[in-house]
Amino acid sequence: MNLTIGELHELLGGELRLGRMPPRNGAHTQIGSVVVDSDAVQAGDLYWDVASNSADRSLSAEEAYLRGAIGVVTSGRAVTPWPGRWSLEVADAQTSLVQLASYNRGRCSAKVVAVAGSVGKTTTCAIVEALLSEQFSTPQSESTRRCSRNLAAQMLALDSYHELAIVEYPARQEHCTSLPWIAPDIFVITQWDDGLAAAQTGRCNLNPLLELIDQLPTSTCLVLNGDDTSLRRVGMRTNRDIRWFGRSIDCDLKASQISSEQGMLQFTIAGNRLSVPLWGRHHISSVLAAIAVGQLHGLEWNEITAGLRKFQPASAPCRVVSENGFTLVADDGNLSPLSMRATLALMAELENPGRRIVVCGDLDTQNDDVAQLYQTVGEEAVTQCAADIVIACGSHAEQVLAAARQAGLSCQCAIHCRPTDELVELVEQLVRPGDAVLLKAGRATALPSLLQAFQSKRSRVAA
Repeated sequence: MNLTIGELHELLGGELRLGRMPPRNGAHTQIGSVVVDSDAVQAGDLYWDVASNSADRSLSAEEAYLRGAIGVVTSGRAVTPWPGRWSLEVADAQTSLVQLASYNRGRCSAKVVAVAGSVGKTTTCAIVEALLSEQFSTPQSESTRRCSRNLAAQMLALDSYHELAIVEYPARQEHCTSLPWIAPDIFVITQWDDGLAAAQTGRCNLNPLLELIDQLPTSTCLVLNGDDTSLRRVGMRTNRDIRWFGRSIDCDLKASQISSEQGMLQFTIAGNRLSVPLWGRHHISSVLAAIAVGQLHGLEWNEITAGLRKFQPASAPCRVVSENGFTLVADDGNLSPLSMRATLALMAELENPGRRIVVCGDLDTQNDDVAQLYQTVGEEAVTQCAADIVIACGSHAEQVLAAARQAGLSCQCAIHCRPTDELVELVEQLVRPGDAVLLKAGRATALPSLLQAFQSKRSRVAA
């Protein structure tokens, strides 16, 4: 973003502090790329401490300086800048971030594709980028990835010369106020799920979604999952331009002959046989949504085929590795009934000759009924993917295991691990060639250590 420290201060107000040795160009210094995750900061970035709004005053600003941030923006506490750096204290960091993002959106003429939904948002965004990055100038995927899931920060990766922005819309309802200033040209919903109540009763509260759509410009085109009954009900209650995708016969973009083998998802659309390197048939909704966006931008089938071929799924929260007789499904995405069932459905599709082992740690979730969600994980690990062994650790381990036992898993195969090192050691000892292992855990748990242990075991077997 082409903005100086002085211009930022003039736009947002607050108290600007320069280090004892100020930046070389003083207030005329460029602010750098805006990043909201201190762990993702690189040299020359501007770290925006949105967490400083909370009562827990972390030292993340200081951590950002350690990683090379040239400046930090905080609220609620003064930060003394390091030599050559600067800091800006504002009344509310998140509000100021949205204010800056709104300003940036107003000066850019790029088209915006916003992707929302309970599951598949990250994969859909990545496929849309693979399809359209050749034809349109877009922010680099690395820049948007370092913006985390903060919608305003994603929009700040947009520059005046960009022609297209692809943003992942947060599921949380309090972000709804951002839609008017984002003014997306295309709004995609991969699947709608308003939480546990919908999963248990089969009924979904459509009011938040209808309110969301009402805020869109009248010119915005909706791209909706035609297999989702909730979205179909929404379609009956709005006069918006809608492009439906799915497997239903009346969808505008319909897939058939869907198969998934060894990390390749294959399907047919209008006589065209297509493939994309993804594990699991559940990804078909994300792929179809992305193709619909591509067609709205004028792509022909040969361009769509080429774009799908070059897609790299490495950035997706659910990753699959299969070699040396092992298959690993590592999922550090958020916990919702739909995302959880999609992962378990993928496990059920695997054709490994060995056992299915589900390892569950503490998960990243903002759902109000967390306890019930963990019980559902334990139950459906047995009923949906026929797990032979369930291993659980963390604060909700007993809820997971009790539900697994109630679903029919023997007590010997429902294993509770308390310390992280015990869990890593157990996985190393237990897993053998032919097994399929699901590691379902949040980013802050033992997932990195488990991945390393699993990869080490595969290497020893191969040798």
